[in-house]
Amino acid sequence: IAGVLTMAYGMIGILGTPELARKGGYLAIISSGTVLAAIGFAQAGGGPMMLGGALYYMIGSTAAISAFFLIAEPVSRGDQGSDTAQTPETEVDPLSESWAPMGLDTVEDVETPASTRTVSWLTMAVCFGLVAAMLAGLPPLPGFIGKFAILRGAVEDNLSHTGALPAILWVYAALLILSGLGALIALMRFGIRRFWAEAGPTPRILALEVVPVVILLAMIALQTLRADALLSYTRATAVALLKPATYRDAVLKNAQDVRAAPVVNLAPEQPGIEVEVDP
Repeated sequence: IAGVLTMAYGMIGILGTPELARKGGYLAIISSGTVLAAIGFAQAGGGPMMLGGALYYMIGSTAAISAFFLIAEPVSRGDQGSDTAQTPETEVDPLSESWAPMGLDTVEDVETPASTRTVSWLTMAVCFGLVAAMLAGLPPLPGFIGKFAILRGAVEDNLSHTGALPAILWVYAALLILSGLGALIALMRFGIRRFWAEAGPTPRILALEVVPVVILLAMIALQTLRADALLSYTRATAVALLKPATYRDAVLKNAQDVRAAPVVNLAPEQPGIEVEVDP
């Protein structure tokens, strides 16, 4: 229940806050709630498939949220702390109204470039779109694969045991889908305003700031390509986590009972001092 409430809180928060960094915080809350709820369901009898999907989702969401925060600072550099901040209005030339009837009102004799968008800025915009798609759970990225694995495990494990799904699982499934939709709406709204419709000068972004984001996206791409192998590993990990006796027996297999060990004095001997050892 705590995980489900965490997801609902994060979904409401990401739709309400205008700042990109805070959106990243609420995305982390949604991801944490998703994994927390899946762990609770698995321990309550949900099965290893659901927990394995949650572990797979956690790997991708951690990389995506890390990339999101690396994008948030350069993209939001120089703004007023809000994605709805208006750029200063340009002054209107009074002579343009006089030349308008002759079609000469758009003639400009300036040396400024037609666009101030740099390659680093455009690359960061593409990275932002990919990260947003990952966190919203769009296919074929790991966000979608992880959520699908969680829902598949919840349905198969519960139907095979009880023949019906508990009401809380329906709520969890609905929030799993709605939280992705809320993240998609919030990030798409910000992306359009910041990367497409903003008319002011863009902040200066160094190429070095783009490199770690690209590396994290490459990790997400590798996770997508090797999804089958990684899901098999996370499911095996989930089986081991749900059976702690297996790990305990493997560690204590050749261990001796410390109470049966003889008492040995390891203190250095000193002349003139006798140490008594109980038999």
